[in-house]
Amino acid sequence: GHTVTLYEAEAKIGGQLNLAVVPPYKQEMGNLLSYLAAQLSKNGVEVALNRSSASTWTMLSPKA
Repeated sequence: GHTVTLYEAEAKIGGQLNLAVVPPYKQEMGNLLSYLAAQLSKNGVEVALNRSSASTWTMLSPKA
């Protein structure tokens, strides 16, 4: 298998979904974010916060 790492430039995952839960009556959208975060964990995906993939790419030696 492969090792998967998700690089997130912000301090928490979710991107625009974090903004979608702000308006009144939209808090249920947060359930989707919680579900997706749980799936990342369940499937062993490493999450690197506050790191963009562009700055990290040169440190890795990807295999095709």
